[in-house]
Parts: sequence; structure tokens; C-alpha cells
Amino acid sequence: MDKQRLVIAGVGLAIALVIGLGYLFGVQPQLTAASAAADQTATITSSNQASEVTLQKLKKDYANIDQFKGQLAKLQLSIPSTRSLDALLADLHVLAASTGETITGFDPSDPVAYTPPVSAAATPTATSTASPSPSPTPAPTATAPAAPTAPQAPKTTTNSLITASNFVAIPLTITVKGSTDGAIAFLGELQHGPRLVLVTGFSGTEDKSASSGQGGAAAASAVTYTVKGLVYVLSGAQPTPTPTPTPSK
Repeated sequence: MDKQRLVIAGVGLAIALVIGLGYLFGVQPQLTAASAAADQTATITSSNQASEVTLQKLKKDYANIDQFKGQLAKLQLSIPSTRSLDALLADLHVLAASTGETITGFDPSDPVAYTPPVSAAATPTATSTASPSPSPTPAPTATAPAAPTAPQAPKTTTNSLITASNFVAIPLTITVKGSTDGAIAFLGELQHGPRLVLVTGFSGTEDKSASSGQGGAAAASAVTYTVKGLVYVLSGAQPTPTPTPTPSK
């Protein structure tokens, strides 16, 4: 009887050992592989969903490609890849004629390399260091008004793609002759024209030699104005200076 129990116990132990080894070397690796496959499937699904979103956006952008091309052409006209000063001078003559002015001078200077702007550090607010009065009974004093808040420097935005090697500014001096109203209109149109122009100076000089013929008063059209400004060039290399175009008289 004892021998039979031992045999049954041995058989049971052998079965348990076989089941354990089967789980360790057969089932567990399969479960691990299945879990890894599930994780990989989730990753691929997430990636496919992100790709689908990107694909839909690209399809939408492609549908508006003509609009984007128009915007690009406008930007390239505003900041061209070459100096294009002849084209600019022709546009200025048209603009001057539309405002009743005459271009009498057009003087571009050598290009100036771009320098990235640097944000000005905020000025620290001064603090009072005066020691308290030694008087045991201080006299009442009026409440001082709050000190004004120091102005904050404007936030500057730069782009690492814009460097001194591909972006330059060309100083210009434009001289126009005509009336004051016409010069002001010319100045306004100049700043909103197809070519980006940053006006940095504007001054006028009355022509004493011109008169209305009665009383020696200066004629309204005998005023010369000087406009100083900057135009820009964005290209792969810094443009070299070219001869100054001859203004029309």
C-alpha cells in the first residue's frame, strides 16, 4: 500500500514538473511574444493615425497650392533674391506720376549685412536705500505716488535661416519734387508698395528759385523732398554693388 502511494506521488510530481516545464519553455515565451506583438501593433496603429492626419493636411494644402504659389510670388517680389534696382526705380517713377511728383534723385548705397537683433535687457527698478529717521516721534507724511512702471523692451523674433550671408539691406536716398500733399501721398504709397521699403528719414526743402510770379511767393510745386529708406535682398550669397541707375529729370 505504501509502495502504491509512493508511485502515485511520483507520478503526480512528474506531471507537475512536466506542466511547469511546459509553461516555462512553451507557454511563457508565447505570452511574451504576444504581448510584444500587441505593443508593436499599438505603436504601428498610432503611427498610422498620425500619418493619416499628415496625409489629409497635405491633401488639403495641395488643393490650395495655387494660392500658396501666389503668396510665395508676392513675398519674392517684396524681398527679391537680387537687388532689382532697375525694376524698383521704374515702379517709383510710376508711383511718383500717380501722386503728381517727379523723381529727381535715386541714390542706392552698398549693401549692409544683416545683424540679428538683440533684445534689450529690462532696466532694473531702483530701490530706496535711505535709512529711517532717528526721531522717536516721526511726523506724518503724505503718501508718495507709486513709481511708474519701467517700459518693457519689445520682444524680438529671429529665424536661424536668416543670416548675414543671405540677407542684406540696401540703403536708399530718393529725391522727389512736387507738392507737399503729393509728397505725403508718395510716402504713404511707398511704404505699402509691392517692394518692401522701410522709411528711415523724410525731409523737405523749399525751392526759393521758383515763384508764382506774383509777390515772389514760392510755388506750391516747388518743394523738394528727400526720402531715406532700406530695401532688402534675400538670396544665397550677398549681392555685389552695381552702378547707380540714372534718374530721369
